Amino acid sequence: MKPRLILHIGTHKTATSTLQALMVGQRSQLRAEGILYPSTDRLPIRSRRKHAFLARLLHDGGPAFEAMLADLRTEVAASGCDQVLMSGEGLSGPTMRPDPAALAALAGAFDLTAVCFLRRQDTFAESLWNQRCKAGNEYDGIEAFVNGARMAKHMDYLAMLAPWAEVGRVVAVGFEAARRDGVAESFATAAGISLPTAPRDRNVSPSMLCAAYMAVLSRLGIGFAWKRVESAVNRLHADDTALMARRALGRQLRTELLQRVASANDALAARHGVTFPADLPDEPDDPIALPSEAAAQQLARVLAGRRTAVRQAR
Repeated sequence: MKPRLILHIGTHKTATSTLQALMVGQRSQLRAEGILYPSTDRLPIRSRRKHAFLARLLHDGGPAFEAMLADLRTEVAASGCDQVLMSGEGLSGPTMRPDPAALAALAGAFDLTAVCFLRRQDTFAESLWNQRCKAGNEYDGIEAFVNGARMAKHMDYLAMLAPWAEVGRVVAVGFEAARRDGVAESFATAAGISLPTAPRDRNVSPSMLCAAYMAVLSRLGIGFAWKRVESAVNRLHADDTALMARRALGRQLRTELLQRVASANDALAARHGVTFPADLPDEPDDPIALPSEAAAQQLARVLAGRRTAVRQAR
């Protein structure tokens, strides 16, 4: 009988960091229950907490994937576990198209279950834009971001789940409901395993205004530490609390986006049983605007002044 492989495939911005920290922290307890959380420190992408290498190798296939699969099977056999748990949100990324031979080999070695959390596309897009700005990887405003081709692929949940459904069982979970019921508890139920209570999510997001400033700083090639940016933005806009919103799309763009994905979400509900809440936030009509380059440069001078003051104090 083949060992069972539970793949936590994401998506991004659905408490993946929380779940991965939990899995690593409870590795010994999981193993005592017959669940192996394999080594994450593998090429071509090493990580402390997640199996980041798996998406790249599955996508590319070939000898490197075959070598990894052989090593994984050896690790599983040596552990004595009959269940394997692996996690990597890259497995649901917009460029993830598994090599058919590699995917067939993985499914041939394991009884595969893919567990995926899905967030309503508008809040997912906002959160992902915020995260990319925070990491210094985004130069555009929220409107250009959500209308881009890459984001369209990110939000095509049916296409993303299709390869996994061809070779195993797919359990898709609405993230909004999972967050209400407890992310760890929801994942454990979906995967059919036991997990301890999850710690608080560590992946804190800045305000959307802060994210907008960071997009312009990145465009200008100005490096930053996001917490310092947020502190400075809060001081510069202390009298305008409306700008500290946690929403960026605006009523009009949010409505357009949700209309765009409505038929796909109906199909998602019919095929995978996932439905999203219908409530909409109270927000302005227009999306949050990027600050001017002059405003971003002023912020950079404020940050530079703080660094100089700290050095002088030392």
